[in-house]
This record gives sequence, C-alpha cells and structure tokens, in this order.
Amino acid sequence: MKSLSSLNPYLLKYKGLYLLGAFFVVSSNYFSVESFVYTSDAIDVFKQILENPNSKKSIDEQLKVLLIIAGKILLVSIIGGVLKVAMRQTLIVGSRKIEFDLKNDIYKQYQRLNVEFYKENKIGDLMVRISEDVSQVREYLGPGIMYGINLISLFAIVFYQMLQTDKSLTFYSLISLPFLSICIYYISVIINKKSRELQETTSSISSFVQDSFSGIRTIKSYHSGPIFMSNYQNLASVYKKKALSLASVQAFFLPLMVLVIGLSYIFIFYIGGVK
Repeated sequence: MKSLSSLNPYLLKYKGLYLLGAFFVVSSNYFSVESFVYTSDAIDVFKQILENPNSKKSIDEQLKVLLIIAGKILLVSIIGGVLKVAMRQTLIVGSRKIEFDLKNDIYKQYQRLNVEFYKENKIGDLMVRISEDVSQVREYLGPGIMYGINLISLFAIVFYQMLQTDKSLTFYSLISLPFLSICIYYISVIINKKSRELQETTSSISSFVQDSFSGIRTIKSYHSGPIFMSNYQNLASVYKKKALSLASVQAFFLPLMVLVIGLSYIFIFYIGGVK
C-alpha cells in the first residue's frame, strides 16, 4: 500500500470522476437490491392468491398489485442498468486518463535520466515499465477500485436488507464468510507472487528481444543466430511454465469459491426449510 501512495496525486487530480463513479456504484447496487425486494413482494401476492382461489374480487385486486410490482421491477432494473453504464464511464475513463498521464510522466523522466542510467538498465526492461507495468497500474485504478467499492457497498446494502428480513438466517448465511475470506487471502497471496514472477519474465524476454534486434547485424556477422534462438526458446519456455502455473492457481480459485458458496446455500436452504 505504501507503493500505491505515489498514485494519490493522480487520484486527486481526477477525484471528481472517482467520487461521481462511487456514487453511481452505490446507487446501482441499491436499485439492484430493490428489484429483489419487489420480487419478494410479488411472491407474497402469489401466495395470497393461492390461499384464496375462490375470491374473484380478491384475485383481481391482487393481479393489479402484481402489475404495479412488475412495473416497479422493470423501472428499477432500467435505472440500475443505466447507473452501471455510468459508473464504467466514470471510473474506467478516469483510470484511462491516469494511464495517459503516467505514461507521459514516465517518458519525461526517461528523457531527464543520464547516460549512465541507460548503461546500467536494459532498454527492453524500461519499455515494459512504460507499457505492461502501467497497464497493470490502470487495472488497479479502474476495475480494482470499481469492484472494491462495488463489493463494500453491495455487502452493506444486502446485509441491511437481510437483517430486516430475518436476523437468524442472516447469521447462518455469514457462517461461511470467515473460511471464504481465509481462502481468498491465501490464494490471492499465491496469485500475487506468481503474477510478479511472470511480469519479471516478461521483462526479461522484452529486454532480450530488444537487445537482439539492436545488435542483429553483429549476430548475423558472427552467425550467432542459432545460439540466440536457443536462448530465446529457453526464456519462452520459462515464461510458458510460469504462465501455466499462474493459470492453474486461477483455475482452482473460482471452483473453490463456487463450492464454498454452494455449500452455504444448501445449509441456508435447509435452515430456512426447518424454520
């Protein structure tokens, strides 16, 4: 987090976009939850119709109520959809603007550095810094912040609505949360480590290719092409192994989450059925 503090000036520069985006995220989550509340009301109306099937007047009145509820569900769904588009047009656009500023600032810094710096650092590695690394930063500033705000706000709104509906079922539904949090934490640490290793390998490949193309005349003059080709294949092989290792961890992550959440659903349905 200390390293990310250097991005604060950029966030402050576009704080208007980010604050507006945060408002759109919270608002869209509110309307999304409201649609489920109205659905619950519709189920209650259906239940009343089934309990009084012979009362024509009552059924007609209930059908009118159902139409009103259907209209409300349609309205909040449309509003929620518009707000979701708006939140992307603010937060994602804001991250793109910061990416633009970062690349310009890094390029200006490259122009100010002395010759000794370029003797000690590989050009390919510096190219990765201004392209791949900045793109990773944008992922944090855009989707990262957006999904973070979305998760916190959605949890707060849903948790409040759950408490209003049934306090005991709310408690049972949160039993799996500590285990889920521990799994996410440890798997995220592994993913972070493997992603960093993959990024370093990407930098090595980029530096190797840059150096090879810069000295292509020398390589051809000394017929060193097969040697460089072999070295490149070794680097590519290392990259493939690390990429597959990262992909395997990521592939394991989602099914584990689905399994834990699915088991919690079964448990909640059982408790709800018993009650």
